[in-house]
Amino acid sequence: VRIIERLPPEVVREIFLTCLPRDSHRLSSCEVPWNVSQTCRYWRDVALSTGRLWAFLHYDSDKYVSLRTFEDVLNTWLLRSGSSPL
Repeated sequence: VRIIERLPPEVVREIFLTCLPRDSHRLSSCEVPWNVSQTCRYWRDVALSTGRLWAFLHYDSDKYVSLRTFEDVLNTWLLRSGSSPL
């Protein structure tokens, strides 16, 4: 078992929340929560079960080529936010 998997999910969750950008969340795979949800299965499970990671976002209209792509990403983001207030 890797060291990170020895940490309880509650601790990992708090680490992820501490890493969130302070101003807003950009829909970018280089930032939390996207990057931590794509690192390993354990981190993905913790990230996807933490609605607060997905409760804020910033839309950058220059990033998306099509409205359809943005709609798909936005739907995923909203589903992951769960019952957390946006």
